[in-house]
Amino acid sequence: MVDGEIFTQAETERQDIVDNLIYQLLTDLAPWGIEIDWDMEYIGEVRDVIQEILVDKLGLMTEMQFYPYRELI
Repeated sequence: MVDGEIFTQAETERQDIVDNLIYQLLTDLAPWGIEIDWDMEYIGEVRDVIQEILVDKLGLMTEMQFYPYRELI
């Protein structure tokens, strides 16, 4: 949290959507019968790559639109 700012419901929902889709992608790509633990480190790595493509390379949205965040001060 920065200066008392909290995430809006829409921002939190967007984060959940992105993280859940990435987890589902990893699960779908894993061999059948292999369970993948929910690990934000891995999810974050994949999120960074997807963000680079959608935001930086394709320019489809801003970073905040893709995955809302707050900068720590």
